[in-house]
Amino acid sequence: MLPLIPVAVAAVSVLTATAAIAYACDQEGKREEEQRRASAEIAELKERISKLEREHGRLRRELGKKNGQVRAMADKITKLRAELEEARRRAA
Repeated sequence: MLPLIPVAVAAVSVLTATAAIAYACDQEGKREEEQRRASAEIAELKERISKLEREHGRLRRELGKKNGQVRAMADKITKLRAELEEARRRAA
C-alpha cells in the first residue's frame, strides 16, 4: 500500500502541473485576443477622430467664409438703417 502513495502523489502533481499549464495557455490566448480587440478599437477610434478632424476643418473653412459674408451683410444692413434714419430726418 505504501508504494502506491508516492505514485498517487506524483500523478496528482503531474495532473496539477498539466492543468496549470493549460490554464496559463488559455489566459495567454485570452490576453492576446483582448490585445487584438483593443488594437482594433484604438485603430477605429483614431480613424473616427481623423474623419471628424477633417470634417471640422472643412466646416471651419466654409463657415469662415460664411461668417465673413454674414458680417458684410450685417454691415450693409447697418449702413442702410443709417441711410433710412437720415432719410427720415430729412423728410421730417
